[in-house]
Order: sequence, then C-alpha cells, then structure tokens
Amino acid sequence: MTGRKLQEGEFEFDLKENGQVLQTVKNAADGKVQFKELEYTKAGIYHYTISEKAGDVPGVEYEPNLISATVTVEDKGGKLEVTKVTYSKAGEETKDPTFINQYTPGKTFARLEVNKILTGRQLQKDEFEFELKEDGKPDVLQTAKNDAQGKVQFQAINYDKAGEYHYTITEKKVQLGGITYDPKEVKVTVKVTDDGKGKLHSEIVYEKNDTTFNNTYTTQATSATFDVTKELTGRKLKAQEFEFELKEDGKPDVLQTAKNDAQGKVQFQAINYDKAGEYHYTITEKIMV
Repeated sequence: MTGRKLQEGEFEFDLKENGQVLQTVKNAADGKVQFKELEYTKAGIYHYTISEKAGDVPGVEYEPNLISATVTVEDKGGKLEVTKVTYSKAGEETKDPTFINQYTPGKTFARLEVNKILTGRQLQKDEFEFELKEDGKPDVLQTAKNDAQGKVQFQAINYDKAGEYHYTITEKKVQLGGITYDPKEVKVTVKVTDDGKGKLHSEIVYEKNDTTFNNTYTTQATSATFDVTKELTGRKLKAQEFEFELKEDGKPDVLQTAKNDAQGKVQFQAINYDKAGEYHYTITEKIMV
C-alpha cells in the first residue's frame, strides 16, 4: 500500500482454479496474504489465479492485474511431491508476487485571515495591504487588503498531503500620512490530517491566538494667526493705543488680547490645532474709559 499505512484485514483476495473460487483470505498487518495448503492426489501441472476483490475503501485504487500461479506435482517413487511453484503477473514471471494499491485522499483547504484596527480616524476599504509567506520560502505567497470593517481574508490554500504548514502574515508599510504601523508578525500553523478514509482535514492555529494589527492615526499639528487693522481718523495713530480681545465662540473667557502697532496692525499670537474641525472666533475692541 502506498500513500498510507496498511491495516490488517483491509483487503480480500480470491484463489481460483478454472474460474472457481477455492479460497478467500485477507491480508495481515505486514501485507502478507497466505492461503491454506492445497492437497494433491495425482501428479500434474496445476494453474491458479489470485485476484484482489475490489472493495469500497475510500481513496484506494485497487490492483486490476491478476497473479497467476503454476504448481508442478511429480510422482517421486510412489510419493507425490510439489517440485515447482511459479508466479507471473501481466504475462511476466515474478519472484515477488505483489498487489500494489494506491491510497490518495481528497484535497482540503484553509483560508487564513487577520483583522485591522485603526485608531484616530475611520478605516477605509483597501487602505492597508498584508503579505502571506510560507515559512522557509522567500517569495510572497499571497497579498490581501482590508475591507471596510477591518477584515483581511486571503484566498484559500489547497492541500493534497497531510502535514503541518507554517506561515507568517505581515503588514506592508506604505507610509500613509499620519499612520503608525503595527510591526507584529502573525504566525499561523495549518495542521492537515488524513482520516484514513479518503479525506483530509485542516485545522488553523494562530500563535497566541492574536490576529489583530493595530495602527494609529495622528495628525500633525497646525496653527492659525489672526490679525486685524485699526484705523483712526482725525489724528495720527499711536502704537499700543488700542486693545483688542479674541474669544472663541461659545466660551466666556478671553482667549487672547493684542494691541495695535504704529501702522494700525493688530496681530494675535498663533493658535495651535491638533484635530480637524471648524473653530469660530470673535474679535472685539476694548472700550477704553
């Protein structure tokens, strides 16, 4: 049996003479098939065929060829004696009469997936890309991008052989503005087992059960500077003669004050922003008494 370990009594064989079944036996655990002794009452040449009975063991391809056996019985001074036993298969004599069965299980597959979380702003579909590599191999096996919910799903990987397969998933760093990337590697093992009944089964194991890449979005601070102009009619304007107040709408406190220069320019200090949005202000002149 090729493809898996042979089981005792798994296959059945017929011994025939002239088309008539004389004996039926099953294989031993080591593959040996042994019929009971045959008795002879006269000298001669006897011809037999040994065939494997086609069964329904899943995944097994049965041997279609017969094995022919020829037994020569001679009279040795009044005593019958088997003097020769020969075997042939497919028309050729063989000293090792063997039935060869091939076991081939059906395929199975595994689909690997990870998750993406973005903190600081809303995640966009196809915004981040991930690479899947099989350990020990230099080439990228697959790439995949996130959906709008952060799910990253690779294409199915097919398996036709039992064993353990090891993979690593990493995120491609494409330097999106404001993004801090997660440097982690997600290690995955796919365990493919053969149930011996013609079917392969796959189990996916993620190392530490951790499949989430966490990225952070932070904006670079910006600033705005407000300035107004003071005009005075009737005489020349003096520097620092008038004072102005800056308030953010909806808040009672004065945010800043500033005075005019000799040319009438009134400039407030820069205001810093670290978050997108609209900010509303009011500038008024202080009435000096």
